[in-house]
Amino acid sequence: AEPGAKRILSGMVADTLALAKKTSPLDTRQKILLVDSDSVLLDCYREILVGGLPGRPEVQTATSGPRALAMLEAEPFDLLICARKMPKMDGLQILETVRRKHPELRTVMLTAKTDEQSRVRAYALGVDLYWLSPATDEEVPLFLKSLHSLLGRKPPGSLEPVAPGTKPSPSDRAADH
Repeated sequence: AEPGAKRILSGMVADTLALAKKTSPLDTRQKILLVDSDSVLLDCYREILVGGLPGRPEVQTATSGPRALAMLEAEPFDLLICARKMPKMDGLQILETVRRKHPELRTVMLTAKTDEQSRVRAYALGVDLYWLSPATDEEVPLFLKSLHSLLGRKPPGSLEPVAPGTKPSPSDRAADH
């Protein structure tokens, strides 16, 4: 091959490898979006999640509902953890929009106070977990265990990939119903 062709081919290989690295299925780090108007709490939760969940998830933060919704439009996330009370757009309003635009996204609502009416409304909107914010060292591991379990579940209606040329077994089909 001519030197110019080698250079072009080398550039294409480098570009392909870079793209594969970005989109590699081997990168299984889960992405979590944390939303709270209190940036100090966001930093605390980020540390807890990165240090306490297996695989050290990528955790991004937003301090407002509109910012969180813009981030969700820009890139996929595996989990949204949202504070219940925030100025202008509260957690329930965010959840309502998320369920409409991203029904497959796992969601957790955090609250500092027990409010039965908000809890019922959150579950009616489709929240996966409604959680009283961990306040003690004993509650943090329970919170992390719940999040880990939630992240391990498939979203409702999702399909398992099937290798080309294979068919799901009858037991696989029965498990989907």
